[in-house]
Amino acid sequence: MRVIILFFLLIFFSCDTTPQKSAIEIFKIGENEWMMNDLNKVDSLGNKVDFFTYNEALNACPEGWHLPTINEWNNLKNNLQNIDVNLFFSSYKGIEINDTTTSFAGKVTYYWARSSEPHTYFFKSQSESLLRFSSFDENYSLCVKCVKD
Repeated sequence: MRVIILFFLLIFFSCDTTPQKSAIEIFKIGENEWMMNDLNKVDSLGNKVDFFTYNEALNACPEGWHLPTINEWNNLKNNLQNIDVNLFFSSYKGIEINDTTTSFAGKVTYYWARSSEPHTYFFKSQSESLLRFSSFDENYSLCVKCVKD
């Protein structure tokens, strides 16, 4: 009996019960290191959500990372010819308006950029390798990519 108890105690105290952080895939483009995947969050119902309002996006990136600035998006744009854009922009999620309606899914993904006015850069479409600049209402929900500090 002592052997069985000792065996269970040994297993219990040797198991690592701390949560494991998933590795962040990094893609170096030009001067910056970007997160390969779009950021997501879990809503109050436990669903994975890919969209953030501008104010949510400002603080969404994990420690050591930040929401890209317009200059960082321009640096990415200037280096697109050096990368396989399908690795970096793997899905086209569209935009979420009023927390309920997703528009342009399958065609375009819109991303927030940090600036004095809410702005976004977006990858135009699957058929065009263009990164364009536009502005949106800060209450719309767009996707987030993060750049290493």
